[in-house]
Amino acid sequence: MGRAMEHKLITMEDVAAALKCSRTTIWRKVKDGSLPAPVKVCGLTRWRAGDIAALIDNAPGAITKPIPRNRVRARAA
Repeated sequence: MGRAMEHKLITMEDVAAALKCSRTTIWRKVKDGSLPAPVKVCGLTRWRAGDIAALIDNAPGAITKPIPRNRVRARAA
C-alpha cells in the first residue's frame, strides 16, 4: 500500500460502497469495534482509506489470488 493511500481520507458513502452496506451498519460496526473509528476533520467525519483497505484485505474469505475461470467449449452444430 502506498503512502498516499495511508493518508487519504474517505467519506461515509465511500466506506458504504466499499463494504456494500448501509450507513446504519457502518455505525453499528464502529460501535462494536469491528470497523475502525472515523476521524474528525474540521467537523467532517472521515475514515482512513488504508484502514478500510486493510480491513477488506484481511477479511475472512478474502481472495488472495485470481480464481481460474471455467472454460466451456462451444458444441459443434
